[in-house]
Amino acid sequence: MAVTNIAAIQNYQSAYTPKILKTLYDSLSIPKTPGIRTMNNLTVEKPLWGYSAEDGLQPNNPQIEDTDRQDGTLLIRSITPKKAMKILKINAEEFEDTFLYEGQADLTQEHPPLFAATYWQNQMQKVAQEVEVNAYLMKDKSVAVNFNAGTAYTAGQVVIFGTLAQYYQCVTNTSAGETPVTHPAKWKWASNKYICDGWGTVLATEIAGSKITPVVTGAITNANALDKIDGTMWAAVPELMRQKGVKFYVSWNVYDKRLAHMRAKKDAGATYSETELALYKDYIIDSSRRAQIIPCNWMGASQRVIVTLDNNLVMGTNSLDNLGVWGNRVPMLHGYKTIMKFTLAFQFDDLRYLIVNDQA
Repeated sequence: MAVTNIAAIQNYQSAYTPKILKTLYDSLSIPKTPGIRTMNNLTVEKPLWGYSAEDGLQPNNPQIEDTDRQDGTLLIRSITPKKAMKILKINAEEFEDTFLYEGQADLTQEHPPLFAATYWQNQMQKVAQEVEVNAYLMKDKSVAVNFNAGTAYTAGQVVIFGTLAQYYQCVTNTSAGETPVTHPAKWKWASNKYICDGWGTVLATEIAGSKITPVVTGAITNANALDKIDGTMWAAVPELMRQKGVKFYVSWNVYDKRLAHMRAKKDAGATYSETELALYKDYIIDSSRRAQIIPCNWMGASQRVIVTLDNNLVMGTNSLDNLGVWGNRVPMLHGYKTIMKFTLAFQFDDLRYLIVNDQA
């Protein structure tokens, strides 16, 4: 018995879940970024703890049997999972008369039509893209307020609007009563940006709370990137961190500026060989390979330079190899609805080993 279009997608979802989710995992660069720790099975808030021992070494004295010094301080941070979801309304009729149907009429449930695999592959790639693009500047949903028809909104404000509780960011100042429906050009759909605090948002909060004091670099340009990163930022790294080896996480924008500055110096007469350029593009000059430069897709166009030890950046989810949890499949007249849910969180393990510049 031949399978209907809808049944093919549904059967593929059931039979090939590991393959579908592997597409999602393979599309994410975050867990494959060197030095980032992935915390799987994150379903409840978990502590990220450290311990800072105090100085106390002194000359031996058999007459002394006590101390007035403290042993140290327990440092407690935490990572809290936030739930994300994507609802899918599947109507395979939209694929009719396309290449996805060519030659597929005789395939059975045991061999689902080609379009089913294509459908799920694209869905997972899109979910991965949404996570990756928003991971750095993502914010917790609690920052948004319900839309108020009597309020005039300014660009940048975020509201929850409509019966489906979608998040919209104001992009152009509005007058009272101008909604995402009546004035769509003044609003941008932004639900995928308001799930949990991303690493950039966490940094901004810690800096605002005086938990981190940024290194002053000023704006990074093609004419100063090498001086700011290999000079100012590397000079701010304590020797004990240098000995362990550090990572410099930057956006591709900053990475390209540094490379452009290096190339400009060579063109101006600096004695960099092509071999040295190939090495220095990935390591801080004069660091003896103790400082690796990692360009990151997930940092977008950020001008922040994040210097830290391995495993200090933490990404949490319920399980990356089984990231999505399928909900019920609800039949509709022309298809069915389903939902995938997973937890997501971003955090820094220990602020003591975190050095950043003053650019956002």
